[in-house]
Formats: sequence, structure tokens, C-alpha cells
Amino acid sequence: MVFLRWLIVICYVAVLLIFSSQPASSAHSMTKWLLEMFPNLSRAQISALVFYIRKGLHVAGYFFATGIIFQAINVTPRLKKYPYLATFIFTLLFAIVDEWQQSFFPFRTGSVKDVVLDSVGILSALGLLKINQQRKKRAPGN
Repeated sequence: MVFLRWLIVICYVAVLLIFSSQPASSAHSMTKWLLEMFPNLSRAQISALVFYIRKGLHVAGYFFATGIIFQAINVTPRLKKYPYLATFIFTLLFAIVDEWQQSFFPFRTGSVKDVVLDSVGILSALGLLKINQQRKKRAPGN
């Protein structure tokens, strides 16, 4: 069970790192694609759409990453003592590595602001996980 959960994490991290290193994941590529899909929108509207899509994907991607990392940590003996802290540290390190890696590609930029945005997804997921845990503790029969 431990191996399988960490394998899922490794696969997700690999896919995200590979995707974020591709030219197709750049704002320029997304703008070009959206201009073709929505020719009636102005460039300003497309730029705003690209901004919100990209930032939303940061939050959603790290929200999901937090969930799968939390599941892996909860079955790992040495880490499950502090599952929320360990999950936060692992997921934040993943976000930092992802942004650092992007700084090596001419069509991408690594950004501390994006790590902060990733943290919104991380903390949101951890908050929901904590609420769910508290709800389960208060459920009848526990």
C-alpha cells in the first residue's frame, strides 16, 4: 500500500514537471490557442482568460497534489505522526522545484508569486482534509 501510494505521487509529480517544461504550457501558446478557439474575443479578454486559467490551474494542481501526498504520508510509518506538516512541506517543496525548473526554459518563467499561489491550493486542501477528519471524529460510533 505504501509503495502504491508513493508511486501515484511520483507519477503525478513527473507528469506535472514534464508538462510544465513543454512550450505548449506557456502563456504564449495558450493565448494563441484561445485566439483560434474564440476569434470574437479581444486580445485583452484573451489575456485575462489566460491569466485566470493559468492561476486556477496552479491552485487546482497543488490542491490535488496535496490530497495524494497526504494519502501517501498517512500510510508511511515515519511520516504519519505529523501528516499535515509533512504534507505541507513535501507539497511546498514540489511547488518550489517546479518553479525553479521552469526558470531553465526560455518560454517559461519561475515565479515566487506562483509558489505563493500554489500554497493557496495546498492550504485549502489541508484545511478541507482537517475539517473532514474532525467531522469523522464527531460522527456517531467514533
